[in-house]
Amino acid sequence: MVELAKSSGAKLLIQANYAVARVYGPEKAAKLAADWVRYIREDLKYPLAFVELGNENYAKWEVPFSSGPKHHKVDGKLYGEDYNVIQRHIKAVHPDVQLGAVLSINEGEGAIAANEIRGDWNEQVLKQCGKNADFVTAHIYFAENHPNALFQYAASGPKTLRAGINQQMKKFVPQRKTKMPIALTEFNLQMTSRNQTLNMADGLFLARLLGECMEHDIFMTQLWALRTKFIGRPAKDVSFTKNKKEHVEHVAARGGEYGIFSANQPGVKRNTPRSTLYTEYIYKRIFSEGRHMVKATSDADDLMVYAAGKENSENSVGMVLVNLGAQKKTVKLTGMPKTGDMKMWTLEGEANKPDDKRFMLNQVKTSNSTAEFGGPWPLTTILPKVVSNSEQVIVPAYSVVGVLAA
Repeated sequence: MVELAKSSGAKLLIQANYAVARVYGPEKAAKLAADWVRYIREDLKYPLAFVELGNENYAKWEVPFSSGPKHHKVDGKLYGEDYNVIQRHIKAVHPDVQLGAVLSINEGEGAIAANEIRGDWNEQVLKQCGKNADFVTAHIYFAENHPNALFQYAASGPKTLRAGINQQMKKFVPQRKTKMPIALTEFNLQMTSRNQTLNMADGLFLARLLGECMEHDIFMTQLWALRTKFIGRPAKDVSFTKNKKEHVEHVAARGGEYGIFSANQPGVKRNTPRSTLYTEYIYKRIFSEGRHMVKATSDADDLMVYAAGKENSENSVGMVLVNLGAQKKTVKLTGMPKTGDMKMWTLEGEANKPDDKRFMLNQVKTSNSTAEFGGPWPLTTILPKVVSNSEQVIVPAYSVVGVLAA
């Protein structure tokens, strides 16, 4: 991953261990962080550009609050004060490295219900360091069982996140006049009975989410994770009391893995690709080489389009088309330079359903015909389809299509 970043012009993000500041003090933590930045940039020659200060430190499950028998004091005010000290030391080493402050997507009673330390984390953090923070980070796990509702969450999630941060900045940091950059540094689906982290639904969800994040000015997204442990939970009956009466609710079996490659799912070969791999691959083909999001529209409610172009160039244009409907779409592309050799990549399930467990890229299937899960690998062996954009493009049901005229 790091070697790829070095050779491709990508920028590297690392996560600093914020617990050091609470256990040993902010000055010691700041010097340690600055030394690491210097080592990564100067000794390793890696393109480090972003540092996220900590991981979900608003929560009781995260160190230094959750650290065995001893809980170290931490709250938003202390975190914001420590942020300022650590940022100052990092900037003294490399002024261009940006430090991100950890925020929660919850507040008030919602934060308490989510087992967070208190309900005013964001307020206290922003009051302390919001004026000079380089960016803020958020983590979201989307919980919805039905694919159609899940796809709607992919649309509303980034919009809600951007609106919430804007409102908090206006309320708690009115002196800051520039928009606060947001990085979604950890996200995925929650485990449901449909096992959607293993299915085509996750790839479709990701395709819409990435596009909507760009639409709402969220400058960085990181799907968690590359490979994780399989979680399998059997069906069970749960008893509870409501209105003084005993009830029994049946909870369906659920399971999955967050990774874009399989790890230890029973009966599945390690490193089997998930649908999210192909979505990421298509976006990389379209939104790269200096191309950025440009305005695009679709006439169909269930066909999303996210377009990419270059400044001062009409000869390098691409689109990601996301069909969230059960019917294929015949699409006429407009606004692109006419070419007979447009490149095209299509991700779809083998049965064109959201619950598909096997996937195709440009109609290429996994080489293991008996496998229950997965898709083709390696990607370098799958050539793009060459088409003319003066003709109509077919977007299969529940698919992600990338087209590039460059």
